[in-house]
Amino acid sequence: MNFIGVKSVKITSIGPLRLSKGEFREKWLKKIQKFGEKNIKTNYQNGFISANSVQLNAKATN
Repeated sequence: MNFIGVKSVKITSIGPLRLSKGEFREKWLKKIQKFGEKNIKTNYQNGFISANSVQLNAKATN
């Protein structure tokens, strides 16, 4: 259905966090950060967000 503009949705399931160890949480945070960075890059390239938004995000993560 991509030809009509409908794309498949990916779901990332992470858990349980309540009883998880620090090592698992660190991996999880790195994974989610990579997803966020990829999403920002894609949205910027497609014109959905401005360069100003990308710069603000870069400052917030540093």
